[in-house]
Amino acid sequence: MGLIGKGLNELGHEVDYLSTSSVNRLTRMALLSGPARILGWVSPALGFTYAASATKLFFSYLLRSKFREKEYDFVNLHHILCTTNAGRKGRRHEIPTILTVHTYYANEVIAGFRWKGTFFQGLLRRDERRAYGLVDYIVTVDRRLKDHVALMGMPPNRLEVLYNPVDTHVFRPSPDKGQFKAMLGIPNNRKVIVCARRLVEKNGVIYPALACKYLRDWIKDFVLVYAGDGPERQRIEKLVLEMQLGHHVLMLGEVDHGRMPQVLNAADLAIIPSINVLG
Repeated sequence: MGLIGKGLNELGHEVDYLSTSSVNRLTRMALLSGPARILGWVSPALGFTYAASATKLFFSYLLRSKFREKEYDFVNLHHILCTTNAGRKGRRHEIPTILTVHTYYANEVIAGFRWKGTFFQGLLRRDERRAYGLVDYIVTVDRRLKDHVALMGMPPNRLEVLYNPVDTHVFRPSPDKGQFKAMLGIPNNRKVIVCARRLVEKNGVIYPALACKYLRDWIKDFVLVYAGDGPERQRIEKLVLEMQLGHHVLMLGEVDHGRMPQVLNAADLAIIPSINVLG
């Protein structure tokens, strides 16, 4: 979103950003993540249902406030949980709405909660289909996602592929990896493999750790660096402990966007795993 906004600013447009992080952390904890976590302990279905519903309402309130402040030429959404209310409010205010689709929403949730073949699978696919129908235009970040959205019934003339861009002024190679390895506390003579992904099942993030078991037999001095967080973190940490890979795996957790160029510049190799979780 930041890169899109930067480009629009350079073209002379004024850009506003809106997300749940626009609200202070305590309010988010009290209204969103806190109750969702508590309900999730009782039942994953309850926790997810609350989180999804609360996010929709929360975003609807934030968007309504923005529409009162000024007029907008268009709204670009980046998650279908924002789409339902944003699409309706955009139409009410005659503001075109564009949805950028980054993931297979229903498939990811179904796989994450082991809901394949359950009642919830039908509900999630229905909600995803409805969300796509509420916006004026849909952009996907790859062709497979475009095909996926088309199978949901979206007309081809409302779909376009726009690959994720990279700001090469920020993300560019450095001739001195040593200084960036030092920032991570890694000696310069160690090979660094970076996996910068959300730690969710569909991203296949468990497999780089599994590969370390074999990699250490012929590359003695290396470290696998995970830059990201998510529900798979505990599974990876457990695996690292069981296979005694602590010397070879470094978990950074969630990394601020401004720090990512440093992490990537420390890498001798970057990997981006992915799997079909429903296949």
